[in-house]
Amino acid sequence: MNHFELFDLPIQFEIDTAALKRQYLKLSRQYHPDFHTDQDEAQQDEILSMSTAVNEAYNVLRSETKRTAYVLALLSDTADEKEELPQSFLMEMMDINEEMMELQFGPDPQRVEKVKSDIQAIQQELDQDTNTLKRQFDQNQKDINLLSTIKTNHLKSKYIQRLIDKVKSLD
Repeated sequence: MNHFELFDLPIQFEIDTAALKRQYLKLSRQYHPDFHTDQDEAQQDEILSMSTAVNEAYNVLRSETKRTAYVLALLSDTADEKEELPQSFLMEMMDINEEMMELQFGPDPQRVEKVKSDIQAIQQELDQDTNTLKRQFDQNQKDINLLSTIKTNHLKSKYIQRLIDKVKSLD
């Protein structure tokens, strides 16, 4: 049983978070170990296992980033393929990385702010594109091309997040 089945939700990138929370509270009560102390040890172990599964599934599904990675893992036929980013994206990121390396040796607050602004602009544009693709995919889950582009964008976003974390150290 996957996380979506456990919470009785369709496999989608965008989910009803209120429904997720309602199901989580219901399942948490249903599988809370304190309510099953009168069961034998095997049943208590099973309840504890289900409680753990409910908490893990909830943590994945409530996080947009984790949910995206999970949906991609569930639906992607390319799970075993090496994940590669487009060369044009890597070249753009190389320029930003070089700028950040220069700033490590010669701090310049204005240039740091410019790099931050550039990275944020890239992330915002990527997020907008990805959200549009996710909505389109959720409406028609048969379009594998969309799934592939979402996966590439997800990888780009992870890369950009590392840059964001790295640029924070320049302050």
